[in-house]
Amino acid sequence: PFILSMENHCSVKQQLRMAELLVAILGDSIYRWGGEKLNSLPSPEGLKRKIVIKCKVKDTTPIELERLVFLIGSKFQQWSVSLGLRLNEMHSFSESKVIDFIKGDKDVEVDSARKLIGYNTRHISRIYPKGTRVTSDNYDPALAWDHGSQIVALNFQSLNNAMLSNWALFSQNGGCGYVRKPAHLCGSTSESTSDEPVSLTVRVIMGFNLPTYAVESKKAQTMCPYVVVEASGAWMRSLKGKRPEVMRTATVKDNDFDPLFSTEKNPCSFRLDIKSKATGSVHFWIKNDVLGKDDIVAVAAVPTAALRTGYRFVNLRDYRGRPLRSFRGLLCHFSFDSAASS
Repeated sequence: PFILSMENHCSVKQQLRMAELLVAILGDSIYRWGGEKLNSLPSPEGLKRKIVIKCKVKDTTPIELERLVFLIGSKFQQWSVSLGLRLNEMHSFSESKVIDFIKGDKDVEVDSARKLIGYNTRHISRIYPKGTRVTSDNYDPALAWDHGSQIVALNFQSLNNAMLSNWALFSQNGGCGYVRKPAHLCGSTSESTSDEPVSLTVRVIMGFNLPTYAVESKKAQTMCPYVVVEASGAWMRSLKGKRPEVMRTATVKDNDFDPLFSTEKNPCSFRLDIKSKATGSVHFWIKNDVLGKDDIVAVAAVPTAALRTGYRFVNLRDYRGRPLRSFRGLLCHFSFDSAASS
């Protein structure tokens, strides 16, 4: 389904006009809810090719518009109230609020992180970046995914690890935009098995036909590439004030066609620890080693849930994150430790 989120500050007259236009333009595509009690939310399959309207419903909302709204925005008060709401009433939280739930700061309810998971087994929540991110940077979306939130909003204006995590997760399931949550986040209660951590070793062997343009110059230049390898889902480290570990290959001089990063003396193998196999991913940043500033020339992200042990060709995106159609990529070897692979 397509979810249409409306910020409604119109007068009653204009709300009536809004309802008329929605019906006239969208017609039968709108998912209509008859007001009956819901025992469960409809599945994405059941809502296929439908437009689901999300909006707050107030005392001044005319019935003509209210009948078109299925996902009803509701302000969070306390968990005992939230868990008693109708299933199609949902909350929107800023990333700061979710961090408060996790850390137990600022007088939040005890065990709020687990209650958020429990809420998300029956209801929908939306997480959005805090308003102080004026440079359009991002928080780690796994912060919300690992607590069951279904709609995790990001700033798409800049290229960063959060965007790579998002591409990796939603590259699964045919890239349709929907991925099933892991089993421990789908139960009827929050008392369930924990997420599955994973440790793997990544060996970056060589590159193929790397782009020769970069962020700043946007033109061909001499390429001295190297690869930075990172793991997603490091939000627990950041909450503890720890900087994520950055691992990189050696630089290969003047070779963008087939740079060999892994040698007998330097095998370029990196061990990564990822908190959740279901939401985690491995990120690759291909940079040009130039004096002053190392330009990003390509990126890639692979979801750990889809990874298998062995040699794999990793397709690249360009410096803006756009998929590269030609044969450009990295040859890598992935291996899980014995506990994860079993």
